Amino acid sequence: RVITVTSGKGGVGKTSLVLNLGLALRRIGFRVAIIDADLGLANIDVMLNQAPRYHLQDLINGNKTLLEIMIEGPLGLKIIPGGSGLYDLANLDGTRRGILLEQLMDLEQESDFVLIDTAAGLSRNVVSFVGAADDLIIVTTPEPTALADAYGMIKVVAEQKLVKHSFVVVNSTQSLQQGQ
Repeated sequence: RVITVTSGKGGVGKTSLVLNLGLALRRIGFRVAIIDADLGLANIDVMLNQAPRYHLQDLINGNKTLLEIMIEGPLGLKIIPGGSGLYDLANLDGTRRGILLEQLMDLEQESDFVLIDTAAGLSRNVVSFVGAADDLIIVTTPEPTALADAYGMIKVVAEQKLVKHSFVVVNSTQSLQQGQ
């Protein structure tokens, strides 16, 4: 099962949600792979205090295989690091994006869950990762700009019929009522 986690706005807690969801699934025995698909500004490795030698740029360039760039996180999480500060990675053309998605989906054979942490916004990269998902989680906060951007994301996902199942997580709320 592939679950993509995205948002319209950055800084709403996507990466934290992905990491904690991955850890929770591992704790109950599922095999979990996380793809840090915030292409160009990935940071899951930073959150885990790891410094991977290789990342998605090495995979796309054909220098390394998926298994060679994969690192192991806590509880045996499999993590595909995205790389940070990489302009070319953040601006993939359609062919390279397709090759990347095809290789990453090979993880479905090795995992019960593949969690994809995307960049914020509606870039072609983000929309491609959303379209690759079985389920989508859109993360927002109660801040007006975050809500507006989440609505924009929901609108595009619905218009393009990108996924069958989508969910919204409202992070950083003061109460249950505010989240609802």
